[in-house]
Amino acid sequence: MTVEVNKHNPDGGKVEIRISNSIGRHGGALIDKICMECGKGRLQAGDWAECEGLAFYSGSARYSKSFTLERSHLNKRIFFEAEDICSSVVLRINGIEAGCRAAAPWIFELTQYVREGRNDLELEISNTLYNHYKTVPTRYRNHAPSGLLGQCILKIWG
Repeated sequence: MTVEVNKHNPDGGKVEIRISNSIGRHGGALIDKICMECGKGRLQAGDWAECEGLAFYSGSARYSKSFTLERSHLNKRIFFEAEDICSSVVLRINGIEAGCRAAAPWIFELTQYVREGRNDLELEISNTLYNHYKTVPTRYRNHAPSGLLGQCILKIWG
């Protein structure tokens, strides 16, 4: 079954899916997969589990920000530092992957990737399966944060 929503709601919306499994199948034991394509939205920094609708989400989210550099910055070393991320992150600058981290410190050198003028930075943050485990019988029931949890800083040295 395919469901298509034709009216765009920039403030987001709520989708509820009810699945009736056949006899002998329960929890995550579905015959087919559920695919959802979601449009652009806004996600503030913070634990995904504290956002309505994301408490059980295990997957990835992209955070993006543009910034401008003057020519005088290009002869200096430029770093991006995130205060706290959970669980892993891929950083892209101007469409080029500048690094991947699975643990702190969340520091990336951007010097070779930046240019004069506008620069587009993207963080693709992925959490663990923990949130999904809350939906199936398991022994993992403690809280495990997900997402961009602290401040991000662009540092120019030199």
